[in-house]
Amino acid sequence: MLFRLPSLALMLWYARRLMALWPRTTGMLAGAAAAAVPAAIMQVACMYAPSHILTHHIGPLFIVAAPGALLGRVTLRQRPTIPRGRGLPMH
Repeated sequence: MLFRLPSLALMLWYARRLMALWPRTTGMLAGAAAAAVPAAIMQVACMYAPSHILTHHIGPLFIVAAPGALLGRVTLRQRPTIPRGRGLPMH
C-alpha cells in the first residue's frame, strides 16, 4: 500500500496546478491509477486465480481510490481569484 502513496501525492499535486472541474472524481481516478501500477507489476509474478486477483489486486485499487476521492476534495478545491478592474488589460 505504501508504494501507491507517492504516486497519488504526485498526481494530486500535478492536478492542483490544473483546473479540476470535479475534484472528488479527479482524486478518485488518481487513486485508482496510483493503485493500478503496483497491481499490474504484481500480476506478472503472481498466480492466476480469479478470486485471488479480485481480493489482492483489484480490491486494493478501491481501497486507495476512496482516500483519493477525499484527498481530491480537500486538495483540489477552488482557489480564490483576484478580480481585475474594467479598464485594466488582461496581460
